[in-house]
Amino acid sequence: MDTGSIRRKKKTRNDLYKEEDVMTGQEKERKISLLDLIWAVCLKWRSMLLCAIVFSILAGAISYYRSSQSVEASKAAIQNRQIPTLDAASQRKMTTYLQYRDSLQILDDYVANSYLMRLNPNDFYVGTLTYFVDNHAGETDAGTDNAVAIVGAYQSVLHDTAFLQEALGVDEAQAPYVTEAIDFDATDRFNTSGSNSQQSISDSAEHMLTIYAYADGEENCGKLLAKIQEKIDEQKSVIQKSLGVFELIPVASSINRKADNDLLSYQKINVERGNNYLQTITNMENVFSSAEKQYLAALDLEAELLEDSSKEEAIMQAKPAVGKKLMLVGFIMGILAAAVIACAGYLLNNHLMVEDSFEELYGVKLYSTILTKENSKKKWFSFLDSRIEKLRHMGRHYFAYEEAVEMAAANIRVYAKAHAISEIYVTGCAMEKKEEKIVQELQKGLNKSGVKLIAGKSVLYNAEALEKSVECGHVLLMESAGKSLYREIREEIEVCDRQNVKIMGTIVVQ
Repeated sequence: MDTGSIRRKKKTRNDLYKEEDVMTGQEKERKISLLDLIWAVCLKWRSMLLCAIVFSILAGAISYYRSSQSVEASKAAIQNRQIPTLDAASQRKMTTYLQYRDSLQILDDYVANSYLMRLNPNDFYVGTLTYFVDNHAGETDAGTDNAVAIVGAYQSVLHDTAFLQEALGVDEAQAPYVTEAIDFDATDRFNTSGSNSQQSISDSAEHMLTIYAYADGEENCGKLLAKIQEKIDEQKSVIQKSLGVFELIPVASSINRKADNDLLSYQKINVERGNNYLQTITNMENVFSSAEKQYLAALDLEAELLEDSSKEEAIMQAKPAVGKKLMLVGFIMGILAAAVIACAGYLLNNHLMVEDSFEELYGVKLYSTILTKENSKKKWFSFLDSRIEKLRHMGRHYFAYEEAVEMAAANIRVYAKAHAISEIYVTGCAMEKKEEKIVQELQKGLNKSGVKLIAGKSVLYNAEALEKSVECGHVLLMESAGKSLYREIREEIEVCDRQNVKIMGTIVVQ
């Protein structure tokens, strides 16, 4: 049992070694790390900043050009101010268009400032005051009942714009619509054909004065009712002088919270009417001829100048300006454009990166990653690059240059001793002076062990290098991040496999 178990384990190890040999030279699909992609893009911050500045300047130049064109056109319109003449058909079309536009402006003002449009139809308050008019049998000296006249007089007094504006404390824009705050007839409370301010005030029953007051809150409703009661008391003597002696007897007073579908429908109808006006105006503008557009522009300019006489002087003194918002948009677009290019460069990159997992890609042991600083230029704000690199390589350990060389030399010694060899050929896709210098430093650490490193060209493109590698029988790959191509590394490993040359491992140089 034990012997069989040991044999099975040995067989399994041999199978694994064979599988590793078979995998050698078969490049796996490179995995893209989203986090590494983000840090790689962040390292391009100088390019992104430069691109953002260029885009911002271009956007500023475009905005300045447009502004100068607009200023010049406005000045020319002022200097050559006249309204063009249209033919009869265009004039009729323009008259209809202006009527729609005026109606839309009136409706927009109403929707924005109307008392009824600002109420919440699902939650508002209605205050009710009811009085009985006792005019002493209701007969005047002429023998007619004047109760209706008394009720009408009070309705006219309470339906006064100045009184309601003061009572409600609203601004001038909302003043024209304050009469909607009160009503005298509950049968058609919200007139969907127009504003309630135009509702008849002569529909109340004889001898009964009923006032309905609307408000958005119970407290505001109570204050409005109090103002109405004060006004009724103040006007009693004035009305008595013209209509005779009478008494107002309070019948009912209440404040109720309401939700009214009629008010909701009223608000919706006005909004939909405005949308229809706007759609009609847009459709008409889309088919305007150039002459009609010029006529409309001249007409609008004339109206603006008549409304504000100082505007003409302001237009003549206006100067082109740079659009700060457009510059900001350009700045952001520049950053995005540079980031997209950086992402594309990372994804389409065909050169080896130090961040790649070489062993997973090619099935070849990685002896060491040697980070060099040769030929590196001092960049401004380089400390930011260092911070980003630390974040990018967080969790990974990279030896210092001297330590990395020593670690690689130790791996070579161990391999040479295990395989009883004295010569190892060093090849790579990008063997240059930097790589040859590293080979020389490795050789210093191998002199005592009797191992000789022979630095040569790539076995892919140099016949002498291929022959020498076959003669040595063992090669050490030295690939340069940013220079060695993925395809060339794969082909280099395949060449060694075909020639039965043992690849002992790889050193990646950054």
